[in-house]
Amino acid sequence: AWLGPESAMSMISFSYAAAAICLSFVPLLPGLASRQISFMQQTVEGIQIVARQPTLRGLAISYSMYQVTWGVLYVVVPVFAASHYDASVGSSVTGFLWAAMGIAGGIGALLAGHLRTTGRERHIMAIGMVITALAAWPVAAEFGFGGLAIGLMLAGVMSGPIDVALLTLRQRRTDPQQLGRVMSISMSLNMAGFPLGSALAGMVITSSLSTTFILAGIASIVAAIATISIPSDIKSVA
Repeated sequence: AWLGPESAMSMISFSYAAAAICLSFVPLLPGLASRQISFMQQTVEGIQIVARQPTLRGLAISYSMYQVTWGVLYVVVPVFAASHYDASVGSSVTGFLWAAMGIAGGIGALLAGHLRTTGRERHIMAIGMVITALAAWPVAAEFGFGGLAIGLMLAGVMSGPIDVALLTLRQRRTDPQQLGRVMSISMSLNMAGFPLGSALAGMVITSSLSTTFILAGIASIVAAIATISIPSDIKSVA
């Protein structure tokens, strides 16, 4: 970002282009779905599978609420920096905060790879979401710049175990023949909370920064409750 916004955006564009080029070398495997079924019909069937399966339905609710938290944070963090620092410094502060969160998230993902998540996914997700809620409020909201930095890094570290547990649980409880179709629908529903969180933050932030952080925390608490409500392995429905 020190090279300017144009250079930063160019670097992001080049990274996506490089990823697309690398993806072109991945071998194409034959699909399991019948070619006689239309794309729209496959989409509708995927939505029906997710809606009827208790685990997939629960994950769609819980993780989308968790994403509301991140949608709120993506709005409130730059506003916090702009309200506490000059314009020339605020953008650098924002970049530093997100960089710290990203590094912490990478560390969290690496650590999550060493966890035994099978059969414990719901509890790992719920604990991570509760800690994320506390990181949003009061840690990030009430303790100045240091609290915000620590809160974001804590939320970043927790995102690793939450994501790993989510992917593990979803894959374990999905018919392998339906996995691709279910994944596409489920992932879309999971991410639906992010724009909703940003929209809510935009409406609330004009009245109070602290209230906006509280909103982020409440969303993660609701997500944790929804996660625990997902049937356990004994009660799961295939």
